[in-house]
This record gives sequence, C-alpha cells and structure tokens, in this order.
Amino acid sequence: MQIAAFYALSFVFACLAMLLWQLPEGFRPGDVEAMSAAYQRVGLVYGFTPTLAALIVVFTSERGRGVRDVLGRLFVFRIPLVWIVVALVLPVLSQWLGVYLWAEAFGEPLRFPAFSQWLKSFLALALINGLFSIGEELGWRVFMLPRMLSRHGWLAAALLTGLLWSVWHFPLQGVSYFALTDSLSQTALALLLVTFQGVALSVIITAIFLRTRQSLIPTLLLHGAVNANMGLVYRNASDRAFTDIRLLAINASLFVLVALLILLLSRPAHRDGQVEHEE
Repeated sequence: MQIAAFYALSFVFACLAMLLWQLPEGFRPGDVEAMSAAYQRVGLVYGFTPTLAALIVVFTSERGRGVRDVLGRLFVFRIPLVWIVVALVLPVLSQWLGVYLWAEAFGEPLRFPAFSQWLKSFLALALINGLFSIGEELGWRVFMLPRMLSRHGWLAAALLTGLLWSVWHFPLQGVSYFALTDSLSQTALALLLVTFQGVALSVIITAIFLRTRQSLIPTLLLHGAVNANMGLVYRNASDRAFTDIRLLAINASLFVLVALLILLLSRPAHRDGQVEHEE
C-alpha cells in the first residue's frame, strides 16, 4: 500500500511540475538550447517530487520515526573507497565509449577534452548533480527499494524499481524529446531505450547499495556522474547527439552490458526479507 501511494503521488506531482514547461515563442524542433533551458527549469521541481511523495507517505503512516529513517540514510558515511570510485567511473567509461562508437560508426564530429580540464569540470558537476539528485534518490532508493527488497529477491527488486523509476521520467523526457524531433515514433522509441537504460542503471545502483550498508552517498555520486558526464559528452559532440536515436541505443546497450557483467561477477545476497552486505 505504501509503495502504491508513493508512486501515485510521485507521478501526480511530476505531471503537475510539467505545468512549468514553456518553450519560447517561435520555437522550432531541433533548438537544443531553448529545449535545454525549458528542461532545466522544470527539472528543478520535477526532480524533488519523489522525496516529497515519500515524506508524505511515511509521515502519514509512521510519523516522525519514518521521516527520520528516510533522512538518516544520508548520514551513512562508512563506505569502502572502492565503491565511491566505481560509482564515479562506471558511467564515465560507458558514456565516452558510447559516444566514441557513435561518432566513428556514423561519421559524427567529436573531440576529446584535455583530461585535466575534463576532470575538473566533471568532479564539480558530479557533486552538484549528485546533491540535486537527493530529490529523486530519497524516494527511489531510500523509500521504495528497501520495501521492494522486503518482498522480492534483490534482482527483481532492482528491475521493478528501475522500471517504475524510468516510467516516472516519461512526462519530462517525452515532451523534451518530442520538442527536439517533432516525431511521435522517435519519441516512443527513445522512451523505450531510456527504460532499458534506467532498468540497467537500477541493477548497477542496487548492487552498490547492498554493499555499502545501504548508504545513499554512492548512489548520489553515480547519479550525479551520469548527468554530469553526459552534459560534457554533449558539449564535445554535435547537436545531433541530443536527437540521434542511434547514440541513445548505443548508450542503453552499454549500460545493459555493464549490468549483465555485474550480475555475472557479483551477486548481492537477499534472503527472507533481510539484505546481506559486505562490511
């Protein structure tokens, strides 16, 4: 019941946030700069709707104790350094490999920035984006994921959470992609690919979550790294990187491969509703 109430509220609040969507007069499909500005304006509100929904649900059902449990996950700091590195490096390798394969295969322009310049920008943006992703992750990973784990094995919990997480993005991502392409078929295909990528990311995040005492910090860093590095990738490629469905397909495929590799190499244990993790 809590999960259903949380998801319904998250989706309703997300749809309400879309009332802030506004493109400038005279907007034409393909105007990346105008679309990005509209996306960021809405995203500042949209991204905090899962946390708002989670806090409402736990407060009405568990009062102050539930709110403390949700917010307390932010303060689990004893984390092996290796998982911090994994959270930051995995999306970087996948995204740069994806855009490189896309550029080579289809003759698209791409330049690689100087490493020191990229690293400075990446770390700053990953931290900023990670802080903003608190709005999502307190809902998806602190509220929903543990409740899914109490009912399902870890992989099923990761897949279900990833699917619901991806669908929650549909209003904003669908409107944005349609604004760029003016094509319903391309928008539908993009949302399908985004779903595959979101589910794969959920598997990766869950595997890390279970090995870090369910700390939210590696999740925030991974989420921040995905968003930060993708922005840097787009900055060094042509505007076609925003609209070419082939790049989205390549990136989604690579994240699925990473998730499958994690499944082969590392299996978090979950029995009888209790999560076992490595100390």
